[in-house]
Amino acid sequence: MKLLLIFAILFLAAGCTTANSIIPPPVNSQVETKPEATKSELITQTINFTQLNSIYKFSSTIPSTWKAEYLPALESINIYDPSLPGNSLQQSQIFIRYFKGSKFLTLTTVDIFKRESLILNGRDAVRYEIKKKANIPNFPNQPPWRNEQHMVTDIRYSKENPSTFYVLAKNPSLSEEIFNQFINNLAFH
Repeated sequence: MKLLLIFAILFLAAGCTTANSIIPPPVNSQVETKPEATKSELITQTINFTQLNSIYKFSSTIPSTWKAEYLPALESINIYDPSLPGNSLQQSQIFIRYFKGSKFLTLTTVDIFKRESLILNGRDAVRYEIKKKANIPNFPNQPPWRNEQHMVTDIRYSKENPSTFYVLAKNPSLSEEIFNQFINNLAFH
């Protein structure tokens, strides 16, 4: 009987050492784990937009693989993802324009679906959901998505009149998280 009991214990012990066995680490051991990367851990670069054109008095972060360009025809900045197909306007993720005025304005060429007043980084702002009116030709020298329904955030640079207003348009396919990271990291000069 003892021999049978010893044989059973050895058989069970041998079964516990197979490759499929999970052996927990000792209580005091250090086990390193690498967490999965999340969108909020995105590797970014800081762009000083003043270096592209002095009217743009701010900097912010964008994904490290993206690029920013100044478009003289519209005095605009295009932030784009060169890994996407097409030219830089077709790759556009954020499109930035400006105007000078005394109050927030929208073009008569767009329909406004939503308007929300905000304070962003201590500055007055308005977020709009807009779409180009159907009877208006497509906007020239702009990303194709600017003709579709999309979000635009206007930020007033100063309380003085007139002031520069920055118009930051978001590609509808761009994640809110990446756009909000761009907005939250705006540093005005």
